[in-house]
Amino acid sequence: MKQKKTTYKNHIPKKQSSEKSFFSGSLKENVLPILALFIFAFILYGNTISHDYALDDEIITRKNIFVQEGFKGIPTVFTKGYLYGFNRANDQSYRPIVLANLAIETGIWGNNPHVNHFFNVLFYALTGILLFLFLKKLLINFPKQIPLLISFLFLAHPIHTEVVANIKSRDELLGFMISLGCLIYLFKYIETNKMSSLLASLGLYLATLLTKENFITMIAIIPLLLYFFTKTPIKKIIYTSLPFAFVFLFYMMLRASILDAVTFNEKMDVINNSLMAAKTLSDQLSTNFFILGKYILLLFFPHPLSYDYSFNQIQIMHLQDFSVIASVLLYVALIVIAVIGIKKKNPIAFGIIFFLISMSVVSNLFIKIGSTLGERFLYTPSLGFCFAIVFLLISFLKTEKKINFKPLNIFMIIVLVLFSFKTISRNEAWKNNFTLFSTDISTSPNSARANTSLAYEYMQLTQSSVNPEQKSEYFNKAIELYNKSISIYPKYVESFYNKGVLFLQMNQNDSAAYCFRKTFTLEPKHANAYNNLGMIFFQKKRNDSAEYYFFKAFKLDSNSAEICGNYALMLHNRNEFKNAEYYYLKSLQLNPAQINVYGNLNILYRQEGDTVKANYYYRLMQNLQQQTSK
Repeated sequence: MKQKKTTYKNHIPKKQSSEKSFFSGSLKENVLPILALFIFAFILYGNTISHDYALDDEIITRKNIFVQEGFKGIPTVFTKGYLYGFNRANDQSYRPIVLANLAIETGIWGNNPHVNHFFNVLFYALTGILLFLFLKKLLINFPKQIPLLISFLFLAHPIHTEVVANIKSRDELLGFMISLGCLIYLFKYIETNKMSSLLASLGLYLATLLTKENFITMIAIIPLLLYFFTKTPIKKIIYTSLPFAFVFLFYMMLRASILDAVTFNEKMDVINNSLMAAKTLSDQLSTNFFILGKYILLLFFPHPLSYDYSFNQIQIMHLQDFSVIASVLLYVALIVIAVIGIKKKNPIAFGIIFFLISMSVVSNLFIKIGSTLGERFLYTPSLGFCFAIVFLLISFLKTEKKINFKPLNIFMIIVLVLFSFKTISRNEAWKNNFTLFSTDISTSPNSARANTSLAYEYMQLTQSSVNPEQKSEYFNKAIELYNKSISIYPKYVESFYNKGVLFLQMNQNDSAAYCFRKTFTLEPKHANAYNNLGMIFFQKKRNDSAEYYFFKAFKLDSNSAEICGNYALMLHNRNEFKNAEYYYLKSLQLNPAQINVYGNLNILYRQEGDTVKANYYYRLMQNLQQQTSK
């Protein structure tokens, strides 16, 4: 008797009114996998809950004025750019849902990184659950084990450590989680034809865009999903997808009306994107494809991992380089496989296309972004990888009768154990800035940014250390790292400036003055470099030079408390008491914790004969001195 070949049928949507239609299967089929996924996520990332802030966490937490306002700041975050609360830059990104989410946490628990990390892990666990439920419906005519295998593989992948362990990556976490909700309601609409489900899906898509703009790619992914995994006619796919395009247009208009500029206001620098160092278009594209190849390599073999791949860790490549040729051929092969598989609705082809579409916005091919390579950029695209890999393994194990899941399960268990071990161990690097920077300097030794970041941590230790030998050791280590950073990128303003601050802390004023002059030579609008140079001349009692640099700094930044205070001091020395008084008080408004400004006001009022005010500021100075000495 001739055996029939096993084939998979695409999901045929049926009109059902029952709410159980989406959560198909018994309670045991849903609850046990959901519980397992939830626990697994906390096993993987539970050790991050005790972590402190690291890397750029603070720009959306305790250094963001709107987040610090808690519930009061929520309305404001919807009227300003993503980083406006940190640096007053109303450009580039509009992600109010992320800031609103963190403002709620701050409003309830205050500045508590452990709470922030807990919610990161919780959102990751919920993402794993939503992914399983969505895949369960998407792959309704496939073996039941497949959605669970894909979900476990996704959760375990070590490439996600940057997203889950870094509070700043809350945008990636929430965006992907909300997008899954959007897709769940989309398929409920396809299944039940209920307009309420479509409206819910559209609302969640808008929320996804308000979380991170990269999810524009869902406009392409939605019709792709409907084509590959339903029998929905092409005409209905188009009609169903169009409202999502209108939601995106609405989002873009909203974004344009709120932001002063939708892209970087400043010129892209090599320190932000190494591709800017390429001298020819050919070299730029070659390096670009090398990076794209590295992304795929990291998905297959996520070791070693690093928070930083900036200049000059990834060097400029050339068209004839073997790694570039291999990467180009790999992507050509993936595109060919995807194109061939479209007509057959091959799940492997879908996984490849999902990966390519998700990567498109961060690939640097179509628009240059402020990063050379980032592991966080693989968070959403890695789903396409997990999807394709599981189906690829199945294709090798499928016979004419059935799929042999035993070797697949054994292989997957081995991979999950290895990935879990890597994930849990990698999490330790994200404990705080020092552990992260000191760990990853061995992975990215040629990165100017990685060297200067670690140098800054040693500079902080130099300042806080009371042991002379230890202080000297930290100082020498910081200088060594700053020098290496500058040797990698001789125009690195941040390295010169911080090196100058370090010399200033150690009373090596001549060396500090050289660094500050180098700083504003490279960056003429660097107000702090002028201010610090003014301080050096003031200490040397060269008041004319001090006055020149303090006034220069004030002209560049009149809203800096320190600069404002030094400007007032110069006016004070000129006996312009009224103007000096005004700027001393403005300085204290900007930062009340300035002992020297209280002392200067005490002197000024005594010179004017106002002993009442003089005594008042003298007492404030003493109180602040007592507080800081405790």
